[in-house]
Amino acid sequence: MLREKLKVRISRAGYKQGFTIENIYFNLNDQNIVLITGPSASGKSTLLKSINGLIKIIGGFIEGEVFLNDENILGKPVNYTAMMIPYMPQDPWHGVIGYTVSSEYCHALSINGYLCNPSRLLEYGFTNPSQQVTYGLSAGLYQRLLWAEILDSNPPVVLMDEPYTYLDQESRISFKKFIDKYLDSNGSIIVVDHIVENWVEYEPYTIILNNGRVIYQGGYNPVVQPSRSEMERG
Repeated sequence: MLREKLKVRISRAGYKQGFTIENIYFNLNDQNIVLITGPSASGKSTLLKSINGLIKIIGGFIEGEVFLNDENILGKPVNYTAMMIPYMPQDPWHGVIGYTVSSEYCHALSINGYLCNPSRLLEYGFTNPSQQVTYGLSAGLYQRLLWAEILDSNPPVVLMDEPYTYLDQESRISFKKFIDKYLDSNGSIIVVDHIVENWVEYEPYTIILNNGRVIYQGGYNPVVQPSRSEMERG
């Protein structure tokens, strides 16, 4: 039986005198995926940034609780919650600060309390990580670098925002292997994607948002999922 890992209880979150999301409640188990979908500007990214408290350092607020292994983490410093539940932005280069691939990787592992072995980056497709600069990497390589940091620090939950946006077919195949490896290690994922078809094989628990409100929540059901054309019109 899979263990219940995360409980999200958000009554209200967003930006004062601005956009808010309301009444979003769900649980996440080991090795499971929660898919958050809906039209543009429906609150998907706002929800992701609320789950680990990141919204509080970009001018927003959150009212509610998020329990990770029965501990309410929203009362913790954001650097702690971001370490336990890292956020992978839609534009992956925004998650990278190191000058070289190896310095970025080692910095990420060190702040999570792990020793760094740059040679492990060879397993992620980097041929010369100590010399390869991060500026100008392809989107696929940025994704590989973030996944190297995540898999080797093994956080319990990962938040991903539209991860397929910039990936070509070859990079998508590699990315899926990283997802499968992480899930096999008891990892759990909350992902935002307006293209539901990207996740069908995982039969994710699905939350559909519209204007900051939940309009569907439950097991994956192709009958109620909005189509790609509907999302794009939204």
